[in-house]
Order: sequence, then structure tokens, then C-alpha cells
Amino acid sequence: MKSSAYIIADRAYIVTEWLLRSAFICFLLQALTGALLTLHYEPSLRPAMTESGKPIIMLETAKAFRHKPTQTLYNAHELLFAEYDTAAKAPFYMPDTLRFLSRILAHSPPDSPILPNAAYYSVEQGIMRSADFGVLVRGVHGAAANLTIIILTLWLSISLLTGTYSQMHRYHWAGGIVLFTLMFGTSIFGYILPMTLRSLAALNILLATLESTPLVGKWLAGIVRGAAPISSPTLVRIYALHVLFIPTVLAASWYALRTTLIRRGQTTNKEAISKEATNKEWARTVLLSIGIVWVSVMTACCITTPPSLDMMNLPADFTAVIAAPQNAQPEWYALGIATLLRVLPAWSVVVGLVMWLCCTVLLPLAEKWSARVEQILRGLLSASLLGLCVLTLWGLQWHPLPTLTLSEENLEIVIVISIVTAILGGAVVGRLRQAEEHSS
Repeated sequence: MKSSAYIIADRAYIVTEWLLRSAFICFLLQALTGALLTLHYEPSLRPAMTESGKPIIMLETAKAFRHKPTQTLYNAHELLFAEYDTAAKAPFYMPDTLRFLSRILAHSPPDSPILPNAAYYSVEQGIMRSADFGVLVRGVHGAAANLTIIILTLWLSISLLTGTYSQMHRYHWAGGIVLFTLMFGTSIFGYILPMTLRSLAALNILLATLESTPLVGKWLAGIVRGAAPISSPTLVRIYALHVLFIPTVLAASWYALRTTLIRRGQTTNKEAISKEATNKEWARTVLLSIGIVWVSVMTACCITTPPSLDMMNLPADFTAVIAAPQNAQPEWYALGIATLLRVLPAWSVVVGLVMWLCCTVLLPLAEKWSARVEQILRGLLSASLLGLCVLTLWGLQWHPLPTLTLSEENLEIVIVISIVTAILGGAVVGRLRQAEEHSS
């Protein structure tokens, strides 16, 4: 008879395998949607210009209304862009109704119009308004990134709490830790690319944190910055890290993780082989079922909008002297680290995170040295990960949460997602019937 602890560890190992496969699907979604987004994104901090060479300014609608000639629906506080005549200090924009129901967004002290940078304009106009299904592609890209971080965090938490890392090959375990770290890094870089005021604050915190790293801090910050002030070369380097370098390392890590042998710690008799085949079959079925739920979740992510126009979502205007607010809230997955940076020196947080990652990678080797050392180290790593998750949840109470809205523009997106969900549901039913026929 197998002990209950062994059965729990065995089931937890199957769950961790499912989580890694699910994270791989999310990574493929990120790679596909990211490739589409790069076709419209411009990594530049210069002011956005029209084809005639005139600057572009930002407008905000005063209230929700429908323009009758074109039957276009404009929501309250919706952002619009218009060509700006610097001589007349007035925008050229149509339809004429907007002249009375919109206002020019301007800086408070100098009262000069906000000139969006090219990166911000390419995201908000090129992707979100001009590109076909741009809202869908960007929503899936962001939702897949968030889901990947959640899945890998669950994988790491279950592995530490149940001790399933001892059943994995050491390269398999190290590859998972590398994936967790790289996904966190590429998500932070992707969060900076829209170049809003919140993105600028995150970039300043990132550079200050890198500079505080002992020995190699200034060198790392120089690689990211690319120049003395924050400028277009800085954004180009972050864009290259997000699109080229980190995804390449991620893809190589996924390939290595897929090809490594997993040590199960079980006997290779016929019963074990039959059980392994059954587990893999159910893993594929459950994976398809989870995919249906994720598509539904991504649909919600695609049709969510901020409750109101947040000042931190305005573009970082590099033509004016700006200062990113120090109390800007980062994305949800970085709230725990941001809390630590507020109460502890930056260098201690960096050193602590590096030591935590190194100890996590070397955890399977500690079992060979001493079981007592392995238990202590495992407890410390689990407690620190749990504490970071608690800090993240605690910081969510001040984090602006989106609201669910179904506008006319997003109706076609919901229809497409519904069709895809129906196709996946049919695939799951077909898989279940095929399994029943083979079993009978």
C-alpha cells in the first residue's frame, strides 16, 4: 500500500505537468499575437506626426453621443487624436460634432496641448483603433502574459509545498525556474512599451533598481538605457529585449524543457506504463477543457476598459519637462516587489531575489547533501514565495481594476470568440467519444 503522502506527491506531479503544458500554450499565444502587434508598433519617443508633417494632439470626448451622419458611437472620456495647426493653435478634426463635444488635453501648469509620442500613438491609434481586431489581439496578448505568470507561480508553489521537484530531472526543474524568471522580465518590458506616464514611472524604477545592483548595476542599467537621458534608443533596446532576445531564450528553454527526461521514481512494469498512458490521455483532455475556459477569460480581458480616464494612462510627453509620479502603481504581478522596494533598499531586494532564485534552482541538490538542510531551505523558499504573494494581494486594493463593458465595437470580437469556443468544445466532445470507443 502506498502512503497518502506518496499519493499526494504523485497527483501533484501530474498537476505540475499540466501546468507547464498550459503555460507553453499561453507562450505560443503570446508569440503569435506579439508578432501581429509588431506590425503596427513604432518604438520611438518622438512626437507623433501626420503624413503632412504636422503634430498630433489628443482630444477627450465630454460625454457619450452618436454622430448621426456616420452612425459612429463615441463613449464618454474616449481618447481621440487630431492634426494640430500650430499657427492657429486649433485642431483639424471631423466630424464637426466633435468640435462641441470634445476638449483638447493639455498640461496643467503651462496649458500647452499634450503631444503623444509615436509609441503611444501607434498603440492607441494604430493597434486599438485602426488595425482589424487590434483590440482582440492586444487583449489576448496581455491575457496570455498574465495567465502564464499565474500558471508558473502555481507550478512553483505546488512544487515547493508538495516536494514534487524531487521527482523531476534537475534540468527540468532549473528550466522551469528560468522560464518563470524570463516571463516575469519580458512582461515588465512589455508593460513599458506603450510609454504612458505609468510606463515611464516603471522604467525609472527599473533603471534605479538596476543601478543599485552591486558590481554590475551601472553596466546593466547602461545596457537598458542606451544613452544618458531616456530617449528613443532606450525604447528601442527595451523593444529588442521584449521581441527578440528574451523570446529567443524562452523558446530555447521551452525546447530544452520538452526534450529533457523526467524521472518518475516508479517501477516500469505494465501497470505503471498503462497508468502513465491513462494520465497522459486525461491530461490532453483536461488541457483542451482548460483552453475553453481560457478563451472565455480572454474574451473578458478583451472587452474590459478602465472605469475612467486615468492620468497615469496619458502618454509621456518628452517635449515637455515631466516627472513621473513616485506613487504610480505597477502591474499586478510586480506589486509585491514594488512594496519591498518602498520599505527596503533597492540593492537588498535585488540581492535577495537573486539569492532566492539560485537557492530554488539548487534545491534538488540539497537533498543529496542533507535531508535536514533540504527541509529548512524548502521551508524558507516556500515562506518567502508565500509572503511575496501576500504582498501582491495586499497591493491590489489600491490597484485600478477594469470594468466589464460590451460596446458595439467589441460585438464582433465576442462573436469570433464564441465561434472559436464552440469549435474547441466540439474537439473536446470528439476526444471524449474517441476515448470511450477505444476503452470499449
